[in-house]
Amino acid sequence: MRLINSFSLLPLLAFFSSSSVVRSAEDEEGTKLVGNTITRTDISSLADVAKDIRDMDTYCSESNVEQARDIYKDGKYGEYSLRYLATHAHHINNDLTFAFQMYGLSGGKPEDAANYELFASQYIDKLFDEGNCGPAVLASLELTLWMHVSYVNWDLLRSCSIAADPEFDNLAAGVDNLPGKADQIVAYWVGSLQDAPDGTDGYSLYSKANIAGANFGTNVFSGSRANKNILDAYEVISGILSQEDACTSDFTKLKTSEALWPALVDISRQMLVPQIQQLIYAMLEENYDGVGIHARIVVPQLSQCRYSNYKFLKEVLLDNPYDSSNFHKTLKALQSSYSCLGLSCRDIGIPHEFNDSSLGCNEYSDVPTLAGYPAGSYVTEESKIDLDIHQINVLTQFDHDEFWESAKYIYLFGKNSMIDDYYADDDEVLNDKYLSLHSLAIDGSRDQALFYGEFISYFDDPNYADTIVRDTFDNTGRWMNKPRVQRAAVIRVTLQAKIMYMHILSKLNQAVSSCVSRAVPRIDNLPEDEGVIDAWDEVAAFIIGSLEGEEIGGSSDFNDGTSLWGLANSRAIEFGRTNEQGYAISNAAIYNLLLAGKGKISAQSCANLDRTAFGIAHLLFIPLFQSVVKYAIVNQYEIASSDDADIALGETFANSVIPVLNHYDPVSARTLVDNMVPTDEFQNLVQSGPQAVADAFLAVADDFNIECEYIGKSYEVDACRHYQSVLKSSSASRVSVVFAGILSTVGIALLM
Repeated sequence: MRLINSFSLLPLLAFFSSSSVVRSAEDEEGTKLVGNTITRTDISSLADVAKDIRDMDTYCSESNVEQARDIYKDGKYGEYSLRYLATHAHHINNDLTFAFQMYGLSGGKPEDAANYELFASQYIDKLFDEGNCGPAVLASLELTLWMHVSYVNWDLLRSCSIAADPEFDNLAAGVDNLPGKADQIVAYWVGSLQDAPDGTDGYSLYSKANIAGANFGTNVFSGSRANKNILDAYEVISGILSQEDACTSDFTKLKTSEALWPALVDISRQMLVPQIQQLIYAMLEENYDGVGIHARIVVPQLSQCRYSNYKFLKEVLLDNPYDSSNFHKTLKALQSSYSCLGLSCRDIGIPHEFNDSSLGCNEYSDVPTLAGYPAGSYVTEESKIDLDIHQINVLTQFDHDEFWESAKYIYLFGKNSMIDDYYADDDEVLNDKYLSLHSLAIDGSRDQALFYGEFISYFDDPNYADTIVRDTFDNTGRWMNKPRVQRAAVIRVTLQAKIMYMHILSKLNQAVSSCVSRAVPRIDNLPEDEGVIDAWDEVAAFIIGSLEGEEIGGSSDFNDGTSLWGLANSRAIEFGRTNEQGYAISNAAIYNLLLAGKGKISAQSCANLDRTAFGIAHLLFIPLFQSVVKYAIVNQYEIASSDDADIALGETFANSVIPVLNHYDPVSARTLVDNMVPTDEFQNLVQSGPQAVADAFLAVADDFNIECEYIGKSYEVDACRHYQSVLKSSSASRVSVVFAGILSTVGIALLM
């Protein structure tokens, strides 16, 4: 398995933290919390919130609900009361974790998120009102304090940005001591009552994690593995922020943020471990209060994963009373989400005391099956780049500065595809833990990819897609001052239709070149336990993605996928281009070509592999062009200055296919430019009509040897209405003749 545990953070960032990972107890300004963890500043007043939890628990045991509630509302020992942390505007609705919380609680409707901002305090008040004192105290810890630790964790990025801005007075802005900001993470997580590292009576999230770890067999000599990983990551963060040049300018802000990012992500993941463990344990014990509390964190956080899985868990754990008869189905749904969260079965463990073999968890494979395609090499992590696209899409649906900034960080630094050696030869990338969409957008190997020259010529920019995305995030360039709904649409389509499409073309070229030069071993003869990443399998991983699952054709819920595969399935429904199994005929063709290419590479029969690669590249064009036709229909008669997202979608999809069309037929490319890419804000769109836009595909139909029936029909627009086959004598057309033979060989019948 190629997952990276927290220990890898230390060598990765040693140059930031070598002088500050181990601290002496003589550092009197700090606070000793647990074991060897000593903070850089005095955070005892914050850590004393654990004493509030202790006294609330004591009052509950004495049936003194009102006294417990008074401490919750007004505080007693801690600097801030728990209710203050749950309700004050400064502490809520400002970070990455909170964004997914709002998206998940609202059922994927950001416009309703405001109704859920006070979810923790409202639930705790409800429990107190009903006299459920013990559960109210547990919720104060596991909802309010857990969310606040998430806030102070991610707030370090915002603090770094403020500290680097010369217009701010750092003291007045509260960012004059960045290591002190990091100390808040462990202050609230560990508390002031934790004695031994493996202790369970500290009235803190740390203690609860130790209890959960003991129940699930994931404790080490110093307590739960999750706690150890969180403390390790904290030391890395403190070391980075202790550097003299940390967050002192725009340049060092970006570099500091990039160095901080893996540790912040790791903390956010490890914090979910005890929540998941306690949810499963509560389900097993049929502890409905416990289920209600922990599900309120776990389920919304799963909205960053596969939509259909999140939707099911929301229905059975949040929308309806928990039914223990659904336990095993619910457990399997939870377990299937571990990989998306960057966790493993080993991280969560198994509650062995119940002696139930069905509680076991199947670790996901590094050699995956992707929508039926059997990869022969380690590409699971590559396939998870689609999670970055999904999460950026979720975050940019909010009209919220901090959430957009979080989305930009995911774009720049990556979050889900954990690959420690991918950039070994790339001096441009400092954070080598994650594969990022930004790094794919500027990858130097694209210069050998099919159509790359056409895209550079059209956009007059070698990093055209990266420029579009970063300009749109920064509210500059073509979409400056446009509504966020339009800018979000531009970012989403650019990631999917420009960055991923070109990267796939680059990987196709690499696979062909490697096969011809015998640069890679045969897939069926790989050394045991060697993490060989075959470029052909990477092609499949990037086309299909992780969200489609293992079943042939991909997920039956077309809301799941964010890759080109998912786009093709969605468009196939709209254009009537699904096969008998219910997924896109273009995907069925790609699937067979992937298998055919895999067979050629396995046998090292590389003579015609380039033509198989051409076939895949051409078929991937189908959903892009269908999208252009779709928005030509939708946007006809609209004014270019409209604030509707469909305007941005139509233009961005059009700009994803125009360079290719221009290569074959500049007249057809001009048709798309004139109808879909306005130069005047007052211009009426699609003046020639959507049928004229659909007819533009005819310019490449013969060159691609993909007949117009692959596009299909939508409403009154028929891609074949004016089709006449005229095989051209270009080199591309000669490739298409062979491609036709390939399609025939693998048993794909073109629809007539």
